[in-house]
Amino acid sequence: MLKIVVNATKGGVGKTTVATNIALLLAQQNYRVWALDLAGRSRMGKFLESTGHFANDKNKIDIRETCSLVAVCKLVPFRLYIG
Repeated sequence: MLKIVVNATKGGVGKTTVATNIALLLAQQNYRVWALDLAGRSRMGKFLESTGHFANDKNKIDIRETCSLVAVCKLVPFRLYIG
């Protein structure tokens, strides 16, 4: 199991862009991906759904605005965590 965290305290530094690109690249290479967006704006989710790689049962997109980092780190199995 591989967990990738994209996190920074400063806004506007490209966290969503980086996380979205990593998730899409892994999905294109046939990895199972769970993209978890804690920002709650669902920009990542809308884009990933439009690609077709997340329109199946293999890959998953979650948007959880109120979930704590500790709770997220205990969730398994997932491939990508966006914070």
